[in-house]
Amino acid sequence: VAISLSPQLGKWHRFVSEASQRFRVPESWIYAVMDAESGGRTMLDGHLITSRAGAMGLMQVMPKTYDEMRAEQG
Repeated sequence: VAISLSPQLGKWHRFVSEASQRFRVPESWIYAVMDAESGGRTMLDGHLITSRAGAMGLMQVMPKTYDEMRAEQG
């Protein structure tokens, strides 16, 4: 399925493609989460994008969840 990406999301294509294949998740799902959570940006007003709850990164993952996933997936 072809999807239209903003320049902010499109610059992550190589990483999204790799993650899609590795975890067997459609690219469109990854892009949808990235678009909703960060718009494909890592910085806002010179600061890393972090939610009030502490979620971070392109997909706004909580640090504990990230640590658990990293330990499990490598």
